[in-house]
Amino acid sequence: MVDFDGTLVELAESPEQLKPADDLVGLLQALSHRLGGALGVISGRRLESIDRWLAPLQLPGGGLHGTQMRLSAGPAPSPRVTPELVAQVAELEARYADVPGILVENKGAAIALHYRLAPDRREECRQAMRDVARHLGFSLLSGHCVFEARPAGIDKGTALRELAETEPFAGRRLFFIGDDTTDEDAIRAVQGLGGVGIRVGAAQTAARHRLTDVSAVLDWLRASLDRFEAVAP
Repeated sequence: MVDFDGTLVELAESPEQLKPADDLVGLLQALSHRLGGALGVISGRRLESIDRWLAPLQLPGGGLHGTQMRLSAGPAPSPRVTPELVAQVAELEARYADVPGILVENKGAAIALHYRLAPDRREECRQAMRDVARHLGFSLLSGHCVFEARPAGIDKGTALRELAETEPFAGRRLFFIGDDTTDEDAIRAVQGLGGVGIRVGAAQTAARHRLTDVSAVLDWLRASLDRFEAVAP
């Protein structure tokens, strides 16, 4: 199982400006085939967003940090949206409509506030999102130049454990690769299940293994595919 932004693709100035490697979709298709479908993605993005970047793939996984779950390949289920959340999104969009470098991302069941292009406004964004999270009874997450409010009690670790109990993941030794603070929940979860956690980058981590960057992740996946091909009947 893998994270998406910062793991399979380089981080970009906005969520819609990614530049995936030319062979990414083909690589993931081949890996999924070799693993009997046991390749999943766990991301802060909505699954529909990942599907657009990885078309025609529709991998099982967890979107919105586990708020949106897809336990088998196919269309992504719609996350639950409340009027209170819609109102908070509208309030943030109005507040930051004319503020350069700040991006409000409506994720449906969660809200993210990006400040990558305005790093001097980090504390302001943190306070704004703390107020949103308190109002909605959500948890506040901090990531790469982003604060996100999402339903409490759900994270990438709960997503991984749910996937681990379903086919085709059940009974396998699992791997999880992620690059951000929010991936630590999944890293701890996979290691707690006897699997392997891999952190991308040099940040402090509970993971017992590391890869340096996105290029190293893709090289590792390509090498893994070669090994699967070498032992395939």
